[in-house]
Amino acid sequence: MPFIVDLFYLLAAPFFLVYILFRSRFFTRKRYRAGLAQKFGGVEARDGDRPCLWIHAVSVGEVRTSLPLIVAVSRELPDWEIALSTSTDTGYEVAEKSLAASGCDVRLFYYPFDASWAVRRVFNAIRPGAVVLIELELWPNFLMAARAADIPVFVANGRLTERSARRYAKIPFFGRFLFSLPNSFAVQDEAYAKRFREMGVPSDRLEVLGNLKYDIGLPGAGFERLIQETRSILHWPSERGDASEEDTQLVLMGGCTHPGEEKVLLEGFADILSVHPASRLILAPRHIERSGEVLELANAAGLGAVARWSEWLEKASGQSDLRVLVVDVIGELDRFYELADLVFVGGSLVKHGGHNILEPARFGKPVIFGPWVENFSQMVEHFLVRKSVIQVESSEDFRKELKRLVGDLEARQVLAERAQDAASELSGAVCRHVAWLSSELDLISKVTDDRGDRGPQAVV
Repeated sequence: MPFIVDLFYLLAAPFFLVYILFRSRFFTRKRYRAGLAQKFGGVEARDGDRPCLWIHAVSVGEVRTSLPLIVAVSRELPDWEIALSTSTDTGYEVAEKSLAASGCDVRLFYYPFDASWAVRRVFNAIRPGAVVLIELELWPNFLMAARAADIPVFVANGRLTERSARRYAKIPFFGRFLFSLPNSFAVQDEAYAKRFREMGVPSDRLEVLGNLKYDIGLPGAGFERLIQETRSILHWPSERGDASEEDTQLVLMGGCTHPGEEKVLLEGFADILSVHPASRLILAPRHIERSGEVLELANAAGLGAVARWSEWLEKASGQSDLRVLVVDVIGELDRFYELADLVFVGGSLVKHGGHNILEPARFGKPVIFGPWVENFSQMVEHFLVRKSVIQVESSEDFRKELKRLVGDLEARQVLAERAQDAASELSGAVCRHVAWLSSELDLISKVTDDRGDRGPQAVV
């Protein structure tokens, strides 16, 4: 079977190479060069004989989701060494910063391409006793290599969107084969569990343990000082006064925005400026490589001075007229959500499926989003039932709702309090995941001891 998969990859390689050369501008863009040696299997061999738990988190979102679990596992399972892999340069950057801040001793590396020889090299270098895949990410050669070496694979925080389920349904034999390879699945909710069952996963290999994203806590010590320093750098006042005052500085933020949404936010911000001319706008595109495009769009709107955050840090001496800030760094959303008075969460006014509304809600911010939120439907339902967020159906509705909230301080405060309360109700998934993993790993250890094995077999 690995031979067949490799052959398929080989046949597809010329088309993929042409695509990647143009996408990467012949590998001049950093994101396509980052970690290439490791992706081809060049990972340094792990020392020592401690059992290793390999956790894989594809990109930024999964990395952030995995961090509370990593911290908890480090505390509750001290005998296990932890290795974390990620597939993207942005994920690697966020993981590097976050792991350093957490104090956890975790080995970080890039996940291999799914060629059998690259996968084998990394398995033999890391020598994992078990693998945890965050959310899903099923690659055939990787899973078959783990099965051949008797290395158990667990899916944590499992989710299977309706779109992905339809794709797997188009190749039912292959889809069911992939889903048969992991040993156990811990999924976020019953709706996802139903889709996993439809893919052939038996109920005795499924646990509904909640969403790890709900346990991403507020930033720790020093965050308040960071916010004050950020206000000082931006020359934005700490106190914004009563909403009825003409010089009130309201801060509108668009988080994780996609093409088309920035234009709507700029139009809505123009409406705010007509009432509160001292207000500010923060645009944080989902993909920071779009920051130049967003900057041009903001400049063309003619609403005042515009700057990228990274550039502003370098040349902010004495300037105080910044009107629109474009966030072009990774892992800084918390900082800017805390600065905001109103937050729009992107990927929702376009057919992308939405992004995580919990992140601004936990800071007690009024949150607005559009109709396309199927990627977070359960979370959205939780907040909507508690009347703690605002969902709009169109860009026109967004502008109307924005005007209403800008003129109603009390409504914003009520939304903010409800959002924070609703966010605090969602917790406990980390503890349940740790208990599940502990049970699974204990069972593996007992089986291994009974067989007299010394650990996972080399992958050949």
